[in-house]
Amino acid sequence: MNFKYEPVIYYDEPDRKVVDLRAEGVPFIPLASRTLCRYTRDSPGLHVHKGLGEIVYCVRGALSFDTPEKIWPFLPGDVFVSGPDEPHTMRINLKGAFVYRLLVAWPGKGRALPGLTADETSAIVKTLGNGSRRLFVGGPSIKPAFERLFSLYEDRSGDGAVRGMRLRACALEILLACADAAMRARERFVPRVVQKWIERMANEPDADFDIDEMANDAKLAPQRFRSVFKNATGLPVHAYLMLCRIEGAKELVRRRPNLSLLAVSQRFRFSSAPHFAASFKRIAGKTFTEYVRSLAKGKA
Repeated sequence: MNFKYEPVIYYDEPDRKVVDLRAEGVPFIPLASRTLCRYTRDSPGLHVHKGLGEIVYCVRGALSFDTPEKIWPFLPGDVFVSGPDEPHTMRINLKGAFVYRLLVAWPGKGRALPGLTADETSAIVKTLGNGSRRLFVGGPSIKPAFERLFSLYEDRSGDGAVRGMRLRACALEILLACADAAMRARERFVPRVVQKWIERMANEPDADFDIDEMANDAKLAPQRFRSVFKNATGLPVHAYLMLCRIEGAKELVRRRPNLSLLAVSQRFRFSSAPHFAASFKRIAGKTFTEYVRSLAKGKA
């Protein structure tokens, strides 16, 4: 299995705030982030966060997480969890998507998170830290807890010690709310035959896909297939396929940067080069030429 260790990088930008809470009195959260995707970002590829678990909450948009075993459509209100050193990646970081994210340093066996007993900590780690729950529907208290966490982080007034206690309490609230949702909620159900087509689009974006063929395979009427597909991915079939094809095009030119726009457009079955160029800019946030140039500069 090929994967890389993803470094922890911090940002403070209008659309992306990635902070270290350890210096703020939360020793078990080396990273908390709030990201509004103004354009699709390149997938980091299959990776792990060394010694850290990851919790991601989707506020808006339709994303897709991969593990070696499965592709997981990720919709508003969903929580995705990976345990320490478990390979995963976000395949499609969709324009307009809004996500919150934590990396968690789970304590060793017999040790406790601040504010919890060792047994309570063990229950949380068992529920979330070992990655046994990949993706599930979250509860109503998760989003407000993330909002309070960042509001507290940005508020520098008052006593620092009290602020640290509040941040710790808020971080624990997020973990507890996610664990409660994991125990109560079932994983989002996606019919197996629809999941098969979702995964095929993601893995073979240059293939031909026909609604009637897919619907017949799923033993559904075409309109019903469209409805089930959108419920599973958050996107209509064509929109999801366009995202997969642009991601495929980006991956192809990363490997073969000398390919022309026309060649890539034909490879991914666009009706014309202008159609591909317009779709690429709309989804990737930059023109095809700008993207190829950014690859040459190592900035893609």
